[in-house]
Amino acid sequence: MYTRAYKFLAWIFFIIGAAFVIAAAACFFALRTHGGVQFSAEPESDLQVLWIVFAAVGVSMWIPSAVLACVYTSIRRRQVYLRSNGTRVEAAVDQITPVYAQAYSTSSIPYLITLRWTNSRDGKTYIYRSEPLRFNPERYMMEHGITTLPVYVDRDNPRRYFVDTGELMKDVVVL
Repeated sequence: MYTRAYKFLAWIFFIIGAAFVIAAAACFFALRTHGGVQFSAEPESDLQVLWIVFAAVGVSMWIPSAVLACVYTSIRRRQVYLRSNGTRVEAAVDQITPVYAQAYSTSSIPYLITLRWTNSRDGKTYIYRSEPLRFNPERYMMEHGITTLPVYVDRDNPRRYFVDTGELMKDVVVL
């Protein structure tokens, strides 16, 4: 649901891991030039300890980076699949709520749009939520008379969905 956050965190972990791996490589080459690398149960110098620690931290930073990148890729792949193969429905905007738990400051409160759609085939009502928006879309939606948003729904499982907020995002500039 928070695709931007997954992508951002994946890059952060990757960059931190790369910095530690580069530091480990520098320690390794320094060890090679000063008498060679000898593997033993106990390191003989502080440089060997640094090399082991930097390599371990660097590789351990790449693990969450890879996991977050996989999650981001699967979410994006599902969105592309639903746009091309899903059924587009117009869901009515039910409410717009701020998410104070995710706010970094009072000026950056994210907002969720909750939508409601009733399936005409089985009569069930489904509630869909958008990704968090970095602005309050309520005023913009009222000025432009927007009461529905497109939702791409999986034909076989209406619980798999993607709320398309691209119409709101293209005219709004967030500073």
